Amino acid sequence: MGSAALSEAELDISAYASQAGDLFRAYNENKDDASLRDGISAAELVVKHAPKSSGQSLKYTWKLAHYLRERYETQGNKADLEQSIDTFRAWLENAPDDHFERPFVLCLLAGALCRLFKASNERPVLEEALRLAERAVRLSALDPTYHLVYLRTVQEQLAQLWKSFAELVVLDQLIQARREVLEESTKMNDAERWRDIDDLNRALYQRFEKSGDVADLREVLPLARVACESMPKGFPRGCNMYSHLSKVLAKSFEAGILPLSGLDESIEALHTAMSMEPIELRDRIGLLVNLSNRHREAYEHGRGVHFLDLAIEYGQKVLQLTPADDPERPNHCQGLAINLKLSFQHSGKQELLDEAIEMYRDALSYTHLPDEDKALISSNLSIALQTRYETSAAVVDLEEAVSVARSAVAWTPAVHHFRCVALNTLGSSLSSLYSRLRRIEDLDEAIVCAREAAACSWDQVDAGMYLNNLSTKLARRYEALDSDADRLESLEFARKAVGATASRQQKYALITHNLSNRLYHEYLVTKRRGDRSAAILEESIHFSRLSIEHTGKSHIDWSDYAYWLGWRQMEFATLTPDEESGWRRYDIAIDTFRDGFLAVGASPIGKVKAGRMAALMLLTRQRWDEADTISREVLQLLSHASPRSMSRQDMQHRLSGLSNISTFAAVASLNCGQDPAKALGLLEQGRGLIAGFLIGSRSDIAALQATDPQIASEYRELVDELSQTATPRPGEDIVQHRQQLTRRLEALERDIRTLPGLSRFQLPASDEQLKELAASGPLVCFNVTKFRSDAFIITAERVSALPLPLLLEDDLKEYSQCVVGERRITRCGLAERSATNAQLSEVLLWLWNVAVKPVVDYLNIPGRPGTPASDLPRLWWVASGRMGLMPLHAAGSGWETSGENTPSRVVSSYVHTLKALAYSREKSKRSDTLRRSILAVDAPSIPGQGWAELNTAPEMAAISSTAEIAGIPSTILTKPTVASVIDEMRNNAIVHFACHGDPDFDDPSRMSLILCTDQHAADRLTVSRLFEEKHDHAELAYLSACCTAQQYSDGLLDEGIHLGSVFQLMGFPAVVATLWEADDAAAADVAATFYRRLLDKDSDGLAAGCLHDALMELRSRKLGRRKKKSDDILAWAPFIHIGI
Repeated sequence: MGSAALSEAELDISAYASQAGDLFRAYNENKDDASLRDGISAAELVVKHAPKSSGQSLKYTWKLAHYLRERYETQGNKADLEQSIDTFRAWLENAPDDHFERPFVLCLLAGALCRLFKASNERPVLEEALRLAERAVRLSALDPTYHLVYLRTVQEQLAQLWKSFAELVVLDQLIQARREVLEESTKMNDAERWRDIDDLNRALYQRFEKSGDVADLREVLPLARVACESMPKGFPRGCNMYSHLSKVLAKSFEAGILPLSGLDESIEALHTAMSMEPIELRDRIGLLVNLSNRHREAYEHGRGVHFLDLAIEYGQKVLQLTPADDPERPNHCQGLAINLKLSFQHSGKQELLDEAIEMYRDALSYTHLPDEDKALISSNLSIALQTRYETSAAVVDLEEAVSVARSAVAWTPAVHHFRCVALNTLGSSLSSLYSRLRRIEDLDEAIVCAREAAACSWDQVDAGMYLNNLSTKLARRYEALDSDADRLESLEFARKAVGATASRQQKYALITHNLSNRLYHEYLVTKRRGDRSAAILEESIHFSRLSIEHTGKSHIDWSDYAYWLGWRQMEFATLTPDEESGWRRYDIAIDTFRDGFLAVGASPIGKVKAGRMAALMLLTRQRWDEADTISREVLQLLSHASPRSMSRQDMQHRLSGLSNISTFAAVASLNCGQDPAKALGLLEQGRGLIAGFLIGSRSDIAALQATDPQIASEYRELVDELSQTATPRPGEDIVQHRQQLTRRLEALERDIRTLPGLSRFQLPASDEQLKELAASGPLVCFNVTKFRSDAFIITAERVSALPLPLLLEDDLKEYSQCVVGERRITRCGLAERSATNAQLSEVLLWLWNVAVKPVVDYLNIPGRPGTPASDLPRLWWVASGRMGLMPLHAAGSGWETSGENTPSRVVSSYVHTLKALAYSREKSKRSDTLRRSILAVDAPSIPGQGWAELNTAPEMAAISSTAEIAGIPSTILTKPTVASVIDEMRNNAIVHFACHGDPDFDDPSRMSLILCTDQHAADRLTVSRLFEEKHDHAELAYLSACCTAQQYSDGLLDEGIHLGSVFQLMGFPAVVATLWEADDAAAADVAATFYRRLLDKDSDGLAAGCLHDALMELRSRKLGRRKKKSDDILAWAPFIHIGI
């Protein structure tokens, strides 16, 4: 009976086994969950009841384990996976040690444990899986058929270990395992051998990325090629394999394994990948990203700009395909921005850089960005803003660059490979900000950042760049503080930077350029010591040449590199003992400067700098025609180097140091025998650019209004918006916005010039218009250079050029220092007054003999001492450059008895440019609707501020009484605020200031009238503040304060920025100002006489004549028994008239 029962049980087990097999087969065919469930249940009964070591039990034990794992994969119940593992372990426990399926089941258990690791991330689980797979390989003799499978299982566990823990030792083991797999699959001629090749090549590539060992990359390259060639046709992931091949080819080129053609092959591989179907959207986007990157790399290594255009095109396609909420979109924005910035550097097209900046900002706007990505994008945005500053000179760009660079550092951990990049960017932005604002604390912080960046980048491929940047910042501090330690350290780091940089690296040109600069500074040190080192200068020239040789001629920096090479070559020419050889070297320098000027991709400012030097040197060589051609072209570019889109402060910064361009152009024109009117036009073209833009925005457009009111309205709206202070609205790029406004305005002006009668709209005056300006009296404009000096004389009949051979540039520089600058002699005490007047007498006599007398004699104006203004002709001194600093109205001697002086010949007025004179005349015609009234501003003292007490009471009393007699309303503001003065000025045609004037030796826009509130706090009415104001019904501004018509910045002499000129630009046709400190008593006397004559009912109302007569009356007074007031030049000569 027991035997029968056992037989029945065996029949039941066989049935369940058969049922399980059928159900598992059904599941394999249709993936039916019910079949899987019932099959597992049947298999469980078999395993439970069959004898443990029987063949049937062992067979269904591993099958049960396998399908439990299968159910886990589809349904995710972890209990199934754990039961699967336990079941595999049971098989191994019950099966004989030499069972042929033992290695196979070991591999199945290894796979299940690997799957458990992915769910638990417990390393011991994965390490057990690896041990089991290795044991399967050792036991593969039990079933050699599957030896390759067992080897692949080992590599799978190692691959998971490497992926999870990124240990190089594990990667080494993985590579060895994959070598063994490839060896075995090659022996067996396995159909999947191409996969094994691909697996090995990817592992080797990962080790190359980790270690940088080029030997691995050399081995990878042929493997990647073979993998793609042997891959089955139609393989669904073929695009991925070709994409990997492309990456390997690009890296092989970068490492020097392949020539440039390797980059072409890389691009071809990507195109092959793109041609494969099907391709998922994400893969297609990835391929386009790589195509964009490869084309950019090709451009950077000498391929044509067409490659960069394609890089941008692919980048744009990437953004078109990428959804707005895709987490990768910020990175794609950044990739496009990088290419747009490069395109700007090639073409100089500002809109490309603007678009790049917008792309970076778009990328940063995504809130999901990890800190690492935010740091990278912020750093790149800072670099782009710094680049735009080089062309825009907009300090807001620099300030934003510093701000976002600080954010990049804040988002980067202290120990992170990107920290050196973020610190380097912050250091660069701070260094640029120092160059603009001259705050030494900015430079100190920049150096701290640069040191830290260099210290943490010593093992990186860009280490040379970080060393180079530290060198440049130390050099700037040396220039600021004259620290020899900084200078020597800067040179040391510059040499290290070159040594750490391969010549094929993109930054090599920049780094060699910096070393050239540092060596040149070393040469200048030897020059100052009197032992000029030709060897150091030659080394500087060598590295300067290298920087040019490694820069494409269309690159935006090429012009700058040529400019500095030209300087070194010019200096080297002076070291040549043989004169003929020296001139040959000098001519080589000219050619270098000219090449810099002609460079296609150069920025306008770079071209202007190089062209200016070329023109100057051509003049020195007396090559007049060449100098004339290039100086004209430079003048045309000057407006592009300082466009209307700039704020006035930015424009002032940009123009600083670019004086004399129009001076050279006028010299060349005259020496070519051209008409003086043309030479004068060139001179006018390059002077007073800042004022000229403002005048253009405020000029009368009545003719345009009459011709086309709609265009006139559009023009006025654009002008008004562009004239506003550059204050950005939230989220607005003010620099880009102003550039767009400027382009619109320039296009509109071109359209306006096509209208009837408006062909000269906002263009420089024609010859006939110049002559019309001289209808009320001749205009005289001086041009003083080391080549020649001339007075351009404009009368109603002609424009003439009068040579002035005795007016030498060196003499003018020496004498001008007596009346301007920190060492001016006019700022003297009572004890030195007599000696100072004697010195001034010498200056005025020299000025008369070399400049003024030849002019008035040429005009046949006789001397009539003591003659009132009504009987003298008027003359306008169009005073720019250093002659604009000189008291031309007081030149000569014997002012009361002799005709050998300016006051006995003419009534003098000053204007900075002919355009300013035309503007004042236009304003005078429009200033007749406001009732005449006087505003007097009285600020005699500023307690606690170090200012001397002024005796302004007599001046105020004279104004009040004179106004009362004339029946004209007057208002006196005592100790007012700037705001109250601005408000009241708008309501009065005549304004008078009796206060202190404060010059600024570095920034003319900070010159100010010092006011004082009732609380005795100083309040400054600056040139910058006055630039913002305009007065449509003004008549006269009288500035009875110190130095209100004086300018101190040598770099901006052609701009004529001072308090007197800015009041003229506000709309005051006539301004009385001072060239130096005003004497209290003289100020009161001059003001009293001036207003008495001006407001007299029989007066012609001309301020110039009233001032002339007031000064004549002052000079005629006795100082004592022997002296007249005319001997006290300090007292009467500072007062001048500006305008009409």
